[in-house]
Amino acid sequence: MFDKMKSPGTPRRSKGREFKPREPYTLRLRKILEEYPDGSQVLREILQNSDDAKSTEQVFILDHNTYPSNSVFEPDLENNYQRTDLKLDRYQGPALLSRNNTIFEERDFQSLLKLANSEKRDQFDKIGVMGVGFNSIYHITDSPSFITDDKYVILDPHEWYFEGGVQFDFVKENLAKEYPHQFAPFRIPCDKPFKGTLFRYPLRTTEDSIDSDISKKIYKPENILELFQKFYENESINCLLFLKYIECISFFELKVGTTKLEKLYTIRLENATQIRDQRQLIVKKIVSMMDSLKSKNLKGNQLHTTYVASFSQQKGDSGENREESSWLILNYLDDIYEVEAHFQEKFNKDIGEYKFIPNVGLAIPLNKLNIMGRLFCFLPLPVSTPFQVSVNGYFATKVNDVLKIILETEWIPTVDASEKKIFSKRQNCYSQKDKYLVCLVTPLLEYKIKNKRFLKYLKWDTYPEVKTVLKQLELCCVSVSNKQPPEHLEMICNAIYKYINDALRANDETSKIEVDFMKKCLKNQPWILCRNTFHPTDKVIFSLPFDFQNNNSSIVELPEGYKNDFGYLFKAMGVRNEIEIKDLITIVSNMVKGNLDRNLSTDEIKKNADDAKATRFSIIIDERSKFQHNASNKSLFTEEMEDWQGPAIWIYNDATFTDKDFRSLIKLGVGGKGDDESKIGRFGLGFNCAFHLTDIPSLVSGKYIVFIDPSAKYLPAQGSPPRKCGGMKCNFIEKEFKKNFPEQCLPYEVMGCNFTEEFKGTLFRLPIRTSKLAEQSEISNQPVDIKKIFQLLSEVQSNKEMLFLRHIESCSLYRIEEQQESLQMIWQAQINHMLDTVNTERNRNIRKNVNITDNAQIYQFGIEIDKIHNRRVSEIWLLCTGGLRINSDKLVKFSKDKRLKVNK
Repeated sequence: MFDKMKSPGTPRRSKGREFKPREPYTLRLRKILEEYPDGSQVLREILQNSDDAKSTEQVFILDHNTYPSNSVFEPDLENNYQRTDLKLDRYQGPALLSRNNTIFEERDFQSLLKLANSEKRDQFDKIGVMGVGFNSIYHITDSPSFITDDKYVILDPHEWYFEGGVQFDFVKENLAKEYPHQFAPFRIPCDKPFKGTLFRYPLRTTEDSIDSDISKKIYKPENILELFQKFYENESINCLLFLKYIECISFFELKVGTTKLEKLYTIRLENATQIRDQRQLIVKKIVSMMDSLKSKNLKGNQLHTTYVASFSQQKGDSGENREESSWLILNYLDDIYEVEAHFQEKFNKDIGEYKFIPNVGLAIPLNKLNIMGRLFCFLPLPVSTPFQVSVNGYFATKVNDVLKIILETEWIPTVDASEKKIFSKRQNCYSQKDKYLVCLVTPLLEYKIKNKRFLKYLKWDTYPEVKTVLKQLELCCVSVSNKQPPEHLEMICNAIYKYINDALRANDETSKIEVDFMKKCLKNQPWILCRNTFHPTDKVIFSLPFDFQNNNSSIVELPEGYKNDFGYLFKAMGVRNEIEIKDLITIVSNMVKGNLDRNLSTDEIKKNADDAKATRFSIIIDERSKFQHNASNKSLFTEEMEDWQGPAIWIYNDATFTDKDFRSLIKLGVGGKGDDESKIGRFGLGFNCAFHLTDIPSLVSGKYIVFIDPSAKYLPAQGSPPRKCGGMKCNFIEKEFKKNFPEQCLPYEVMGCNFTEEFKGTLFRLPIRTSKLAEQSEISNQPVDIKKIFQLLSEVQSNKEMLFLRHIESCSLYRIEEQQESLQMIWQAQINHMLDTVNTERNRNIRKNVNITDNAQIYQFGIEIDKIHNRRVSEIWLLCTGGLRINSDKLVKFSKDKRLKVNK
């Protein structure tokens, strides 16, 4: 019975009787397909099975139609079903159908289950081996199905849907009514038993070939039409000469959107009624004769029959293309008892064990004398004779050929990944030309093959399978993560990337499916080798700022060699040209790793201020926590902002931000000064040092206030639909910021920032990351002690870096203690010539223009440092600055990356 599904439009899952082979299906099927050739041989095997079933007609139909799939069965693998992307609707497309007029017997079902162990082995009135010959149809399909009597069977070798196969009583359970789309492709009434057997073989599509472990052969409707034509032209009447029951073979085509079958070919035994008994004489006697052989009661057992068979073959439905021929056919069965005695004496074997029956036949054309004879094993073999007579007998076929048996054993000398010498089967190893694509997965041929025909014979003249190559890449990744990289790692990766690149550039249907499959497998997986480590696609950038290349960021730059050789590949696979805002958390969190003592530097921010032509630069240590957890804190941006209203570091300079400065700041790690040689600092990189201290820095400059929130956790949601943002910029005068968010503005009153008029300068606020906030932070889990910050900054002995800046003339450190409001100066350093020397303007010009002159400039500066408790230190410095022409291209590139000045 079927379980009821809750949704009325969803098909119910079937609970049919298990119909599963007893050995691994796909592995055995691959071997069977190697023994049974593709092409018209598939039709011959189907025909032979129909003859063994005592059918008198065989019909082949090519159906071009794709059927609806809203009401098809659901997979019945409740515990093991992993491939949720695989649905039965994939088999609703074009298909080959074969129909005969007999019903499956129970032994026939068992033959399909046993694969190579056919139930026909001891049925001497049958020619074929149902379990083996039937499986030749897997050249065409991955999931055949059939209806016979009241049974509906689906075979699932991959065990994607029904644990290998399933059998239903479709009449009793009225399945066609409940699942009309599942049965629509059969185009027969499904409310009663079917008098015959109707097979359906959905053609293997390009997509199917990627997933299939049985065969990579793609079959399109035009391939089936070609197969029909070849069978008609090359096999035709030959196929009926020595069969016992089949009297008519027909081929039809059902085109898209039509319901009427169009007849293509017909092959018929015209005098079937007259010669039926003679044709079936030996096959009907053989079973009783073999039984008598076991009981030793067999006497006078020779049989022979002779008759004239009249055949016709016709293209289409009209009689214009009809051809007729007559054949004299002789069949002879020798003394079975005598043959058995001979076998026992020579080989100690029974003839029944090998189904070796002394049955031979001859067929002679009576009216077509230009026909060449062929050898038959009831159906024609690909062996011609030098006579007009065709000969039928139990000849050894390819399956039993000695050479074939040898070639399918471990005979190829190979070397495995551990360099151990072993012998391998052809299908389990590869040649040296594919070494770097498969060497970690399968053994390699020990020698190089020069004969291309031999490569083709071994099926090594094509690319390795996609799954094998991806497995090679996976093993490389695992080895590297285990600190045991394989030998020739870079060459392996180059070969794999070339393999993917070639598939991308091929641009055919098969390659597109393969590329999609590879993209799906590699998504979010580390597979790009950079700096001896594998990285996923979203962590690799074509062009990464130099400073990020030497830190611990997991964002890395694509190696130059890969850019040149496989740029097309990596772009197609999603590698980005440059870092984006979405990389911010990763970049920032990696940049702030390490010891705070070592990383706490304001040099870059000071350079940014100098680039903005500021002359004053100050740091204020604000230890006040009174703005936190106030009952009146209801006018903050969000509740989460309250935790950031406590102690903070303020950084002030007397220059105002430009629009370009704002854009550079928002880019953070990207920065905006890379090509501007008049600038020293790097706004993005310099500002990132703030994240050592905080998760949400802010600044006021001119008439704007800016908040940066890389985690997108603290600022209010914006847009429609509302979503958290990574930063915001607000004109605090136009938006009446102080009126709407008075508590948010309270800490900013330092340095005269009142939000009612433009602020003359730029003021950064870096609220300290407390222990509580560090636990929640996505950027850093290190809390910051503001007293330790004060200690570090107050111990600065000098500000010599001011000498090499262009505009900064004064630097200072202030402190606001917990219960105070006024600023307390800790130290101040200033260049003393700026106050009273006659050379002030000259020296200022030298500092400003040092980057645009090639002439050396010598000048004198003095620095005065005032410290707390009225201590003053004076220093005098003699400086020599200027440029020099450099002709080295490499040095020019290095200097540009390092932000050094080089004239060329």
